[in-house]
Amino acid sequence: MSAKTVKRSRNSGRPPKRRSSRKRFSRTKVCILFLCALLIVGATVYTAVTMNRSHHLRRVEIPYGASVSEISRMLRNEGVITSAWGFRRYVQIHDLDRSLQAGVYQLPGDLSVSEAAQILVRGSMRQVDFVLFPGLTAAEIARRVGAISGVSSQLFYRELEAERIRRKYPFYEGFLFPGTYRLTLEGFCPSQFMREAFDRFDAWHAAHAEDIARGDYSVAEIVIVASMVQREAGSAEEMPVIAGIIWRRLEMGMPLGIDATTRYELDDWENPLYREDLERLTPYNTRRGRGLPPTGISQPGQKALDAALHPATSDYLYYLHDRTGQIHYSRSYEEHLELVQRYLR
Repeated sequence: MSAKTVKRSRNSGRPPKRRSSRKRFSRTKVCILFLCALLIVGATVYTAVTMNRSHHLRRVEIPYGASVSEISRMLRNEGVITSAWGFRRYVQIHDLDRSLQAGVYQLPGDLSVSEAAQILVRGSMRQVDFVLFPGLTAAEIARRVGAISGVSSQLFYRELEAERIRRKYPFYEGFLFPGTYRLTLEGFCPSQFMREAFDRFDAWHAAHAEDIARGDYSVAEIVIVASMVQREAGSAEEMPVIAGIIWRRLEMGMPLGIDATTRYELDDWENPLYREDLERLTPYNTRRGRGLPPTGISQPGQKALDAALHPATSDYLYYLHDRTGQIHYSRSYEEHLELVQRYLR
C-alpha cells in the first residue's frame, strides 16, 4: 500500500506541471497574436489616414510678390509642409528665393520642404506666357487676356481701375509696362497681372526719378508723349527725334496733328480715317485741339519712355512716313507739303 501510494503520488505530481506550462504558453501566444493584431490594425489605420491626407490636394495661391516667409506660412497652414522654418531655411541655403513662382497650385499634404520648393520653382502646370507688346492699348490687352483666360472685359477693367486708384495714377493707359508675363490660368484673376505690370513701370520710374524731377514735365505727361511716340515711330532710332518734335510743338502752342490719338479714341487702327473723324472736336483730336490728349494712347516700351524723357534736339516740326516706311522730317509746313506731294500722292 505504501509503495503504491508513493508511486501514485509521484505520478500525480507530473501532470499538473505539464498543464501549467501549457497554460503559460497559451497566454503568451495569445498576447503575441493580440499585439500583432494591434500592430496590423494600427498600421492599416495610419496608412489609410496618411494616404487620405497625402491624396487630398490643397489649393494654394501664391500671389505675385509674396515673400519666402509668407509662402512658407501659407504652405504650412494648408498642411502642405510641416515646418515653415525648414522651408525658409531650405530656400535660403539653395538660393531659391527669387526662383519661387507665383501661381495657383494643387498640392498634396505632408510634402518635404525640398519637394515643395522644387514644385514652386517649376511653377504651376497651367500657366502660359503672355507678351504685352509695346503699343498695345488696354482694350487690346483685355481682349487678348480674355481670349486666353476667359476673363470678361468688365472684370478686367474693374480690376484695372481698382489698381489705378490704389496706386493713385491719373489714368491707366500707358502705365502697363510691356514685357512677358506668366499667367496662371486656373483661378486666373487679372489683378495679379496688373500689379506686376504696374510694378515694372514703377521700377522704371524709380530708376529715372532724378531725371524726371529735374525736367519740366510730370510723369503723366511723359507717359502720354511716350505712348504717342510708340505708335508713331517706325523704329527705335526715330523715337528721340519724334519725341523732340512733339515737345517742341507743345512749347510753341501748335496742334500736335497726330492721327493716332483719333484712332485710339475710335479703337480702330486699321481702317482709313474719314474727314469727319478728323474734324470732330474731341479731347483726343490733336488736329483740332491743342495740348496733350487726356491719357496715354498705348503702353509705351522702355525705349519710347526714354525717348520722351531724353528727346533729341532739332529744328524739325513735321515728319511723315512714305509708303516704304521711310521717315522724312521737315522744318516748315511748306516743306512738309512738298514731302507729302512727293511721297504720298
